Amino acid sequence: MSRSTRFAPTSRPGALAPAALAALAALAVLALPARVFAQPALTLPVNVYQTSFQVFRFGLGAAMSVITLILMIIPAVYYLRASKLTAAVGED
Repeated sequence: MSRSTRFAPTSRPGALAPAALAALAALAVLALPARVFAQPALTLPVNVYQTSFQVFRFGLGAAMSVITLILMIIPAVYYLRASKLTAAVGED
């Protein structure tokens, strides 16, 4: 038995719950501007969706998603490094 099949059943519930929550959060982001402004507002997730699935420019939609991911990772790395430094200072 390979190593991945041996651990898959125990890790599946741990990976399924965050994936489901992320999917629900993504759907909420698409619906919120329409509810707030009473008309569809052009936010970045809505723009990516329209570019990919209404205009059928999947490559451009994918590129927009990757650039958005990179822009989100930069402050996340900064935050994690800063929190690691403050945790190390607090242990002294």
